[in-house]
Amino acid sequence: MSETAIPSEPMQDSPHRGKVASKAKEEIRRTYERLHAGIRRGLRVFATRDEDHRGYR
Repeated sequence: MSETAIPSEPMQDSPHRGKVASKAKEEIRRTYERLHAGIRRGLRVFATRDEDHRGYR
C-alpha cells in the first residue's frame, strides 16, 4: 500500500525491499544484544558499587 504512495521507481523498490528489511532487522537485533549486554554490565556495576544500600548481593 505504501509502495503506491511513492511514484518514484516503484518497481525497483519491491524486490530490494525484503533484503533491506532483513538486513535492518539483523542490525537491530545485533544492536539490541549489545544494548542488553551493556545494561547487564551496568546493572552488575551498580550492584557491586552500592550493594550495601541497594539489596543486591
